[in-house]
Amino acid sequence: MDVNLNGNFYFVQACARQFKRQFLELPVDTPKSDWPDYSVICVSATSVGDSGGKQAHFSPTAAGIRELMRNCAQGLARFGVRCNTLSPGLVQTKMVKEVVEDMEVRGRLEKKNPFGRLGVPGDVVGPAVWLASEMAKWTNGQEIVVDGGTSVG
Repeated sequence: MDVNLNGNFYFVQACARQFKRQFLELPVDTPKSDWPDYSVICVSATSVGDSGGKQAHFSPTAAGIRELMRNCAQGLARFGVRCNTLSPGLVQTKMVKEVVEDMEVRGRLEKKNPFGRLGVPGDVVGPAVWLASEMAKWTNGQEIVVDGGTSVG
């Protein structure tokens, strides 16, 4: 709870204070087309539907992050701040090393993915860069799921 949910809450709070201050320092006659495009992205996780009940400590925090960002998206938009959630599926990182080294578990996870593989960190980079960029300036309060289609099936 402290790291996953509270950590994101305090991060968003600090960003909101800074972005709001910068926004309020703009000249009053600044046209909306020239407003800054601030972006806050929190990383959550896709829903782990068949975890066998082994994610009860984690899943509520992921849901909390998604709701935090949806609420902040509504409250901070008037200050030019977009708030979105990036939710990767299982990505091969040190955090899940034990899981992906178990070949039986790995095979089962790969079969669930339409591409037949697990994600790698590079799979998440493009969506993160897009979400932070002006190309996503009309994207607010959304959860972008980056899991290769695992959550679809």
